[in-house]
Amino acid sequence: MSSLVELDGVEVKYYGEEVPSLVVDELSIGEGELVLLLGPSGSGKSTLLKLLCGVVPRYQAAEVSGRVRVLGGDPRREGLAGMVRRGVAIVLQNPDAQLFSATVGSEVSFGPENLGLEPGEVRERVRWALEVTGMAGLEEKDTVSLSGGQKQRTVIASVLALRPKLLLLDEPASQLDPQGSQSVMRCVDRLPEEAGCAVVLAEHRLHDLYASGVLRTGVRAVVLDHGRVVFDGDVKDAISSGVLEKCGVREPRIIVAARRAYGSVPTLNRERLLSMLASSLKVSTRPVRPESNTSPIVEVDDAWLRYGHGDYVIRGASFTVRVGEVVALMGPNASGKTTLMRAIAGLLRPDKGRIRLMVDRERDVAYVPQNPDLFLVSDTVAEELRLNPRGSPDPDLVEWLVSELGIGDLMERHPHSLSRGQRFRVAVAAALAGAPRLVMLDEPTTGQDARNIDALGRILAKYVSRQQAAVLVSTHDVEFALHYCSKVVVLREGRVVASGDPLRVLSDENVVREAHLRSPDEVLVGAWS
Repeated sequence: MSSLVELDGVEVKYYGEEVPSLVVDELSIGEGELVLLLGPSGSGKSTLLKLLCGVVPRYQAAEVSGRVRVLGGDPRREGLAGMVRRGVAIVLQNPDAQLFSATVGSEVSFGPENLGLEPGEVRERVRWALEVTGMAGLEEKDTVSLSGGQKQRTVIASVLALRPKLLLLDEPASQLDPQGSQSVMRCVDRLPEEAGCAVVLAEHRLHDLYASGVLRTGVRAVVLDHGRVVFDGDVKDAISSGVLEKCGVREPRIIVAARRAYGSVPTLNRERLLSMLASSLKVSTRPVRPESNTSPIVEVDDAWLRYGHGDYVIRGASFTVRVGEVVALMGPNASGKTTLMRAIAGLLRPDKGRIRLMVDRERDVAYVPQNPDLFLVSDTVAEELRLNPRGSPDPDLVEWLVSELGIGDLMERHPHSLSRGQRFRVAVAAALAGAPRLVMLDEPTTGQDARNIDALGRILAKYVSRQQAAVLVSTHDVEFALHYCSKVVVLREGRVVASGDPLRVLSDENVVREAHLRSPDEVLVGAWS
C-alpha cells in the first residue's frame, strides 16, 4: 500500500503565537485507509487537516517546518487549488464557508463540471452524492434557505462528487441530528471501498461514530493532545488503554463503564456491551424532575412562523420557559429549532399566535447562533468579554466564567484565530458576561470535548440560579439534554410533539424515532428505574 500522506519533523506555529499548534514527528496515511483523527478541542486536528490540503500556510498564515508530502506534492507551495487538482478534498466545520451556488444541485455539480466530465457522468455523480448524503429530491432548493444540517450535507455531497483520492472531513456531522449523523458516518465508512479514496475524519461525536458502527476493531485512530500525536494505532487499543479518556475525549458511557468493570474493553460490539453492562450501568433511582412552578420568562403560544410567503416553518408551537430552567429544544434538522429561537430573540415575527417575553428583549436576552463567528466582533477575547448592553460587566462574574470555561490563556488571542470549540466557549462567556435573564444557545456542544461539555452544563445550572435566569438550548446532543437540562421540548415539522422531563421524553421510542434522535446508553440498558 503506497503512502498518500507523509509527514516528517513537522511543526506548525501560527504567526503571533509562542507555542506551536501542531508538532508531528512522523505520520503516513496509505491508499484506502479510514483514519479517525481524535482529540480534545484545540488539540490541533483542524490545523493538521488544513496543512494537508494547503490552507495552512497559504491562506492561514503560519510558520511550517519539516517535510510535508501529499499525493506527491507539497501543499505549502501548491496551496488548496493545487491539492484539489491532485485529488484532495476537504469539508470544513462551517458549511457557510464552502457554499456559494444558488441551488443544491448547482452546488454539487459545480466540481464535476469543472473537471470537464461528460454531462451524463456529471448527472450520475450528483445523483450518487445526493443519495448517500440524504439530500436527494432537494436539487432545486435554494442553498440560503437550507437548515444548518442540510447545508452540511450539501457540502459533503459537493466534495464526494469529485471522487477524491484523499478526503479530509473536519467534524462533518457537527450540525446534523443523531440519525442524520449516523447516516453520514456510515456513508463515510463505505467510501474507502466504494469511492476508492482514503478518508481522514476529525470528529468529537464518538457516540454517533459508535452507534453507526465506525468505531470498531480494525479502524485506525490518530489521537492528538496539545498539538502532538499521543497515539497511532487500532481504535480499540486507544479505547482500552484509556488514552482518549485521559485526553478528555468524550466517549460513550458504555465504553467507559466496560473499561472500569474489566480493566479494558472486551469488545466494541455495541449490542454485546449493552447486554454485558446492563447491571454495571445501574445507578440509584433518578426521579423524574417535577415541573417548575417558578415565574415564566418566555411564553410561546400557538406561534406560526414562515419566511416570506413560503410554507410555515413553525406550526402552532406552544411551550413555556421558566426562571431556573435549562430547556433543551430538540428535533430533526429543519424542524424549526433555530427559527423559533430567532423569533424569541426578536429577529422574526410570528404570522399567527404570539411569543411573550417577560424581560427586556434588548437588554436581557442573549442569543449565540450555531456559527460563533457571527457573534464575535472584537480583536481580542478580553475585549469581547467587555462588550454587553448593560455597560461594564461584573468582574466577579467574568472571572468565574473565564475560569470555568477554560479560556484564561486565550484572553489576548484574536477570537477568529481559535478553534471552533474555543470560539464557541468565548461566545458563551461573552453572552453570559452581560448577565442576561434569558440565554439562548444554538448547538453549544458542537466541537467541544468532554471536559468543556461538563463545564458548560455546570455553568448553565449555576448561572440560572445565580442570576434568576433561564437558558434555552437548541441541541442534538441527547447526553447533554439528559444530564444537564431540566426540560426537553421536541419539535417535528414545526410542531411540539413532546415536552417534559428529559428521561421520560428520551425514553419514548416513538419520540426518539420521529425526532431523529438517539436513545442515550443509560436509557437502552435501563440504568434508571
